[in-house]
Amino acid sequence: MTFYRSTSLETGVQMAYAEAGDSSKPTLLLLHGFPSSSHQYRNLIPLLSDRFHIIAPDLPTFGLTVVPENFQATFAALTDAVTGLLDALQISSFIPYVFDYGAPVAYRLALQRPKSFAGLIVQNGNAYEEGLSQWWDPLRKFWKTEKGTEDWHKIREQLRDAVDLEQAKSQYTSGLSSDLISQIDPNAYHLDFLLNMSSEDKVNNQLDLFYDYQHNVALYPEFQKFFRESQLKTLILWGKNDIYFPPTGAVAYEADLKDTKLRIFDDGSHFLLETHVVQVAEAIKDFLPETGR
Repeated sequence: MTFYRSTSLETGVQMAYAEAGDSSKPTLLLLHGFPSSSHQYRNLIPLLSDRFHIIAPDLPTFGLTVVPENFQATFAALTDAVTGLLDALQISSFIPYVFDYGAPVAYRLALQRPKSFAGLIVQNGNAYEEGLSQWWDPLRKFWKTEKGTEDWHKIREQLRDAVDLEQAKSQYTSGLSSDLISQIDPNAYHLDFLLNMSSEDKVNNQLDLFYDYQHNVALYPEFQKFFRESQLKTLILWGKNDIYFPPTGAVAYEADLKDTKLRIFDDGSHFLLETHVVQVAEAIKDFLPETGR
């Protein structure tokens, strides 16, 4: 069974999360990406919960997590919320499964608590400049423009086109064959839109995170230093046809993490779990046999 819970953090965030499995077993911390929530792991959790204790939070400004009115949408704040949840649940050791936005959240957490990481699973989650495709060019322009200026506001308004239902759908379907697109459940991206993009406040939160992502890029050298110093046992799973994070970003990890298993799915794309969830689950079980370590 998967249980859907929530807990109040000291910051005023009401953190929603899914939990499954035996808490005495190794914990997998599933961190979702844009524009989704823990819902993206709905098909993976049942395939792994017999072997692992699983925690899948809705990051603040996503899913069913509720934030206070004065909440500032930054990746530092998202990381603080995950830290608060782990403390509330008394989880001191875990293996993160990172995807998209979940990657910088996990790596920021690693800079704070490096000894808590018992391994690493990366799925289309970037930590290298070469892993950012041309899709990021408008955001790079946004980052280089002085905040609050007329040009800055103009670019921000233009980026609203990236926060709508069609773009949510594109996150799931871009790079896939027609046969694989037919396997995508439309409820997934419709739910993403309703939960994360369907009001002015929600759109503004997403635009704030677009702007703040530059601070993740600035931390890439620190993330990479953590990889080199920790030498975590790492599994990298990647959809080759991801238009946001191309597989050059997957290969880049191997320069810093020596105990790495890399698998690139030639017909996969960004939301790999929508089309290859069984293969991903088997890869994780092979990577973390028996004890999960």
